[in-house]
Amino acid sequence: MAATNQWGAAGANGVILITTKTGGAGIGPNKKKVDRARLKNNVYEGKESEVSTGKSPFLEAMESSANTEEAYETYLTLREMNKKDINFYLDAFSYFKKKNKKTAARIISNLWEENQNSGQVLRLVATAFLSLGIADYVFKANEEIIERTPADVNAHLNRALALKELGQSQKALNEFLAMTKGDTYFSMDASSISKTLNREIRNLVFMDRSQLNTTTLDAKYLNNIKFKVRLVFEWNHPGAEFELQFVNPQKRFFNWKHTNTENRERLEDEIKKNYRVEEFEFNGNEVAGKWIINAKALQDFPKESGIPLVIKCTIYQDFGYPSQRSEDVVVHFTKNNEKKNIKTLTVN
Repeated sequence: MAATNQWGAAGANGVILITTKTGGAGIGPNKKKVDRARLKNNVYEGKESEVSTGKSPFLEAMESSANTEEAYETYLTLREMNKKDINFYLDAFSYFKKKNKKTAARIISNLWEENQNSGQVLRLVATAFLSLGIADYVFKANEEIIERTPADVNAHLNRALALKELGQSQKALNEFLAMTKGDTYFSMDASSISKTLNREIRNLVFMDRSQLNTTTLDAKYLNNIKFKVRLVFEWNHPGAEFELQFVNPQKRFFNWKHTNTENRERLEDEIKKNYRVEEFEFNGNEVAGKWIINAKALQDFPKESGIPLVIKCTIYQDFGYPSQRSEDVVVHFTKNNEKKNIKTLTVN
């Protein structure tokens, strides 16, 4: 990402800098040096029309309520006519998530009650509980996913994270390590998320070392890694097509395309190994300032499935420092080319 901040999409895989004794920037008008390598096609225009601001009738109805109690009454009334509409529950969940976590949890539980035979809905429910930080619900939901789909990598990862939040640090560490070694009870291959596992283990050791037995732990896990910002993305469909956009303080953007055209091998690997996670990080003095993080759906959504694309982003600031803090943002998409802002973030 450091390369794309300066050189745009052409720097997505890194750049090679060649330094000569006389310099190779060239001379432009007024005898000023010109950096010929710097691209001009990745300047963020910030057009509001590109980001979806439209609200569903469900969300508008709840937002027009005088208070959260009235909004919940509106939800109950609308639910009678929309029991099978998954987007209805997700809209209601997004409304209550910041206002009343208990009510948000109740709403997402209602979604599960109406779709108990759907493994895809269960993934949505587990993701929603994770974003609420209700660790015991997260644990139970992912236990259910593992029982149904033993090779689901994300379910094992999130179950271990739930154990950490429940104060069972040693059990969490054991599960993380089992995933790295392929030493679980199930035929699961977590090799493709080794970077994420490595960071979770190192951070767990850093945060809860006094509660852990580290005598036989590989030395590489004993020193934590540090970032100004760490972003961990998770989505509900293996092989889903979408795009993540990162706009740096200099208004240069980098797009990570999760599509068959740009990233076919990655998508095929996800489907084969059943994982749905990727992460990015910002570090160094040059990252200070305002960042914009957007996501865009790049696929059609068959009406008969009723399952939208859901993306969760866990945002860690001061990752690996005593001041580490995090928040979860969840967005869902119902149509092709729909673009949403995940977060506008100020990095110090």
